[in-house]
Amino acid sequence: MGQQRPFHQIGRRGFLKTLSALGGALTLFGLGAPHIARAMSPVSGRVGLLMPPNGARNLEAAMRATFAITGGITLMTEQTDGGPASTLEKAQKLIAQNQPDLLVGAAGPQGLDLLRPLLAQTGTVFIAVDSGANAVRKSEYSPWVFYQTLGYWHAGWAAGQWAARHLGGRAFAASSFFESGYDALASFQVSFEAAGGTVLQTSVTHVPPDPFDWQTLFAAIRGARPDFVYALYGGDLAVAFVQAYAASGLAETIPLMGAPSLVDEALLPQQGAAALGLRSCHTFLEPDGFATLGCETAHMIVGALAGAGDAGGIAAALREVRITGPRGRLRMQPTTQSVSMPVYLREVRQGASGVRNEVIAALGMVAEDDPRLAPLTEGLRTGWLHAHLG
Repeated sequence: MGQQRPFHQIGRRGFLKTLSALGGALTLFGLGAPHIARAMSPVSGRVGLLMPPNGARNLEAAMRATFAITGGITLMTEQTDGGPASTLEKAQKLIAQNQPDLLVGAAGPQGLDLLRPLLAQTGTVFIAVDSGANAVRKSEYSPWVFYQTLGYWHAGWAAGQWAARHLGGRAFAASSFFESGYDALASFQVSFEAAGGTVLQTSVTHVPPDPFDWQTLFAAIRGARPDFVYALYGGDLAVAFVQAYAASGLAETIPLMGAPSLVDEALLPQQGAAALGLRSCHTFLEPDGFATLGCETAHMIVGALAGAGDAGGIAAALREVRITGPRGRLRMQPTTQSVSMPVYLREVRQGASGVRNEVIAALGMVAEDDPRLAPLTEGLRTGWLHAHLG
């Protein structure tokens, strides 16, 4: 996922835009807006929220603002240090002291490994919220765990399918070490090859402690002679890569496509004209991703609590979730218990106020029961974590 702006930088107008869009267009369990208003008013419950140390405060704020509409749901927050042990400790504390109807949190793969026995023992539903950098492995399925994410790996899968049809069958993949330990890269490769393409070479750069020179990468690209390059870089490296690629002259003959982080909106002012024409796939646009997650998650919870008498009823209701909001139509996939969302193709274009991403096509949803996903859902996970992808 691209760099997340702190909550105070979202602005009141942008945040209210999220709430307004969700409130006006939300559909729960096939109900229209009038039904939602009636369903939300009497709902009450207790929700526990686990937050990492520098985690998305906009997620918490969006949930509180959305719950305020119902007037009957209490949100109880526990701060973790970001590690698996702390996640387990704070979850135990919330369950023992507050007896929540369900838990929400940014737990990560290792944290969820520790949480699953606790959730099964206590019959507690947990909604994991994050960027969605990794697909859910079959070994990780649990009736108590649901995944509400921004679908970062979905973007990689959609990019592979689209590129095979429109850019050619020979790709060169380039990724920094800090991006390559996630399914964003693997999902592109698996998808592209499933669509008939060939990844000629994958280059992982900036592997510590070795120094790196962009010209080494560019020489490898020239030697491979691909139809296009797919790049995964974020933050300062994304700025440097896009500028260096444009300056090298490669863009004149070898098109560049990237992961969402490569042309994050926060980076475009620095990348400037070098980013023009660069295409990427993404699952959310504006406003802020974590604010969107907070609103969506809160509305899912409202719908689940409205018709459920116990934890088993909450889980059953969540499996049937259908939402229409700022990201489009969302649904919970019953097998993986993970939210699917539309993926959009974007292109960097010149706007009145500078360069910006513009949506040029809607690419539909990624079906997580697609047998072509087996290398992701049945394969090993590297498991490393860092601040950029959360």
